Amino acid sequence: MAQRSAARCRSRGNGIVLWQQGGAASRGPGELWANRYTADGGWGAPLRLAPADPAALVLGGELAFDESGRAFVAYVEQAGNQFGLWSRRWNDGWLEPEAVIDTSDDPIVANMTMATRGGEALLLFARQLDNESRVEQACYAAGAGWSAPAVIRDPFGVPLLDMEDSGNALAVWGTPNANGSADLLASRYR
Repeated sequence: MAQRSAARCRSRGNGIVLWQQGGAASRGPGELWANRYTADGGWGAPLRLAPADPAALVLGGELAFDESGRAFVAYVEQAGNQFGLWSRRWNDGWLEPEAVIDTSDDPIVANMTMATRGGEALLLFARQLDNESRVEQACYAAGAGWSAPAVIRDPFGVPLLDMEDSGNALAVWGTPNANGSADLLASRYR
């Protein structure tokens, strides 16, 4: 049974759908699958994107798709107590997996958000570091790959993120305050 699906469509009528489903070992929704739709040709064949390691499980996935038809998929793989954050890109076909974080003992939360434009991407994700949940960012630049993850200003939960065609992005999140409620904060990316 498919779970945790995402779909993105662009103005030309093309789109990609992403979903998780059980693997051969029936370990829950441990595989990540995608299918592409084109206005000219309809649906393609579903493709299993992850995990690369048959002993690993996929925990969540996020999809971003720009106007030119390029797409990014980001997902967490867990093998035992090791976590990795990976991406796959669509550019006239699915490219090989690329590590954002190859392996880590620190749990990476599957709640992610991502935006893309012009072959570049911004990814925000949560990671448990020293018993404290932190949200980090990583940026993808064509020809350079993924940047090293960096902590953003102590957000509470995973921020909402959007990117305009010019490449400017805005992240918005809440953070606890001394009154027991939350303050709304934002950060701009250029």
